[in-house]
Amino acid sequence: MSYTQVFAGRDHTVLVRSDGSAVTCGTNEDGQCDISSPEPGSFYIGIQVPPVRDLIMQLECIFEADVFKLKCSTLVGEEKLCWNAHGFDLAWDIHKHVCNELKISLQSLRLVLPLGQLLTDFCHQNPVATVADLA
Repeated sequence: MSYTQVFAGRDHTVLVRSDGSAVTCGTNEDGQCDISSPEPGSFYIGIQVPPVRDLIMQLECIFEADVFKLKCSTLVGEEKLCWNAHGFDLAWDIHKHVCNELKISLQSLRLVLPLGQLLTDFCHQNPVATVADLA
């Protein structure tokens, strides 16, 4: 068995195993961890994890009342940006617009479309795609 994903918090870490089960480790004051403390004479080695540099957001394009409304939300659904666009606006411009509004670099933003595809991947596959193509 191997660990396929690791999610680190301040006091706890969750590890996902190759069989799909999850285990936790960290401070265990309330007995909430699955991984026990190391045996006497052994220890776990801590590592420093670099901060996450990518901002991942959901992008939704809604066509209503002859207007394209673009909504950018966090992965938990908190709306961060909403604006109206023309159907002929290039899809690439959406990425630039969000970066400018949120004051982040183009390289650090990941906009996810409703079916899970990244906007940048969609634009690479369809270089002249417009906002209307996203609705």
